[in-house]
Amino acid sequence: MRNLTREFYIPQNATKIEAVEGVAIYEFFNKVNNKPAAVCFVGKTIKPTWNYWFDDETKKASKIQKTIESFEAKKIAKTEAAILRKQQSAEAAKLVKVGDIFVESSHFESTIIDFWQVIAVKGTKVELMPISKSLVHTDSSGRNEDYMPDINSFTNNKIMKANVSPLLCDTIYLKCRSWYSISSWSGKPVYQTNAYWR
Repeated sequence: MRNLTREFYIPQNATKIEAVEGVAIYEFFNKVNNKPAAVCFVGKTIKPTWNYWFDDETKKASKIQKTIESFEAKKIAKTEAAILRKQQSAEAAKLVKVGDIFVESSHFESTIIDFWQVIAVKGTKVELMPISKSLVHTDSSGRNEDYMPDINSFTNNKIMKANVSPLLCDTIYLKCRSWYSISSWSGKPVYQTNAYWR
């Protein structure tokens, strides 16, 4: 099956309406009933956001206007949300200090953790280095282990740079890839799956 483009959905006799950036609207007359019609694409979509015919030009114009107003409102809300997240990240970053410990945890079929210690804070960005960890408890099954960080015991010179995310339930998170998380250490032992059970 060939890859379709927008042009596939736009009738040959359609005329593009000058709307706003991010909204592409083409007007035409429906071949079946000869009524005013339009096809609309919002954002970078290939398939139409809507493709309707209308009883009259007034209803068509109303639909187009509502689409533009909705798009602009969402754009404003998105911008405002981005500004708010940036402000919240800045506030969360103020709580991070050199020497703080963060826990990197991956959760693919099993849990694996690593501890990182903050060596620098620059605005909403932090720099961390890995530190070793010590086993403090293993349950009776042998599957579940608890570890504590060895503060100031750096394992290598690797430096991780990350942005601080907005505070969530008194926990500070660092932005990272989706399959693991990096969060501020609670001060309590942290769970990890025993290597033989992974």
